[in-house]
Amino acid sequence: MAGLAKLLQDDFSAGMFRSGPPQRIPANGASDLTNTLLDRNGGIYKRGGSSYRAAAFGLGLRLIWDGWLANGQTTLVASTSAFGKVVGGVVNSLGGSGMARAGRPAVYEGKVYMPGGFVYDGTAVTAAAVLAPYYAVVANRLLAASGSRVQFSVIGNPTKFEATDYHELPGGIEILGVEGLRSSAAVFTTGGVWVISGLARNLTDELGNVQQSLDLYSQDLVLWGSGGIAAWEGGLVVPGTEAVYLLSLGVSSEKAQSFVRISDPIVDLYQEYVREGYAPGQATVFNNHYLLPIVGPGGVIDLLVARLDAPIGRTSARPWSHLAGAGSKVAALATRVVSGFSRTPELIGALYAASDSRPVTLSYLRPTANSERDHDGSVPGWSITTRAYPTGNNVTNTVTKLKVRYQLAGAGTPGIRCGVSTESPQAPAGAATWGRATWGAFTWASPAEQTFVTLVDLTTGEPLLAPVDLDGSSPYSWHPRKKVRFIQFRLSSTDPTSQLAIRSLELSVRSQGRA
Repeated sequence: MAGLAKLLQDDFSAGMFRSGPPQRIPANGASDLTNTLLDRNGGIYKRGGSSYRAAAFGLGLRLIWDGWLANGQTTLVASTSAFGKVVGGVVNSLGGSGMARAGRPAVYEGKVYMPGGFVYDGTAVTAAAVLAPYYAVVANRLLAASGSRVQFSVIGNPTKFEATDYHELPGGIEILGVEGLRSSAAVFTTGGVWVISGLARNLTDELGNVQQSLDLYSQDLVLWGSGGIAAWEGGLVVPGTEAVYLLSLGVSSEKAQSFVRISDPIVDLYQEYVREGYAPGQATVFNNHYLLPIVGPGGVIDLLVARLDAPIGRTSARPWSHLAGAGSKVAALATRVVSGFSRTPELIGALYAASDSRPVTLSYLRPTANSERDHDGSVPGWSITTRAYPTGNNVTNTVTKLKVRYQLAGAGTPGIRCGVSTESPQAPAGAATWGRATWGAFTWASPAEQTFVTLVDLTTGEPLLAPVDLDGSSPYSWHPRKKVRFIQFRLSSTDPTSQLAIRSLELSVRSQGRA
């Protein structure tokens, strides 16, 4: 069409940005990605569903773990009142008092040490030799951390702790978690992060020379919750109270490297969760995706996902999205390696709610015809909210068309609908609207749901739906015909889908003054 300018977005590799105004989002970003994951090529796709693994156990699960013990591969869970072992389609109670909140177990010599002082040896749950809220395994030792003290066992014997084998942290601080980093331990406290190095050696040699060291790594990073720590590529993903960081040691040394801050794109959302008093659940890394449950008083509030192997440009930040719906209400996640020659990894989770406290299989990263729904039969709703596209020259221009290239398949006749938000959204009286306020005068928020007007057939009044397209060869176009400076779109679907992926968005804009 003569006189039309084209604006194309075929790269979403920056993920969602939940801080700042939507027109300042990078060209390869979006305002919101719900039930959406990113592939390696900058594309985005809808997550798969979930399915039950076993019957309900207790009144809400707080922990899940899978691995090999003396009696073979074992899946353990913890409710708020007991520990349990998954056997077939049921969970057998192992006793104990369970866990009130998410935490990270430590495994050594065929025994699982649970936060709080319980240990499972493959047969029964008993009390650990040293009761502590935090455990870790470093240099063939078991570490038990409580208060301001880190005790470490004799090498090769997790039940024997010498009276002098401990490190006392100075400064009137309290330990919030402890994790192993090769032959060192990262100790997270209310006063920052400390590193204990040299744990492969005894505390002193035969002449009394000190062989281990305790060093203050950072006074700035305060851990939000120990359950949110996850291992990745020899380092740790650490949720602090200000941001999420990557923590690692040197390639050829035990010296801790500088923090890598990865959560900048969602900093406002993340810090809001911290301020609200929420806590991280038990996080995990699965296929280079860091999955962090956010737990509030009434249940799981959100499930944040970061693609760790895809830095945003030359920055240290990673792309983020988040998951919603019944299949995302897991307080704890873990990776399970399937038995057999394939060794296929599997993502499993533990549902938080008292009304549905069951272990589940999570097919987030593998959407198929068998994973269109969540475990309760519900369909996970999917949506992407784009950045605010400038129409040009900071003047009002007419957006004539939005063309979307996508792939869509599923049971029945799934479709994608489109909503439009402009500079003058239909917001409640007195509400702040983007594009018509001075930045800094208020906390910027995403446009409210009612500001997006669904594009409909003018004859029937029914939403215009992009139909099934198996290979992405038939783009669909909507015609908003809006005269604006900025425009924002929300694509969504509530239908069962075995495949839903967005490849590109293309806007056609007629500049002001053209016929």
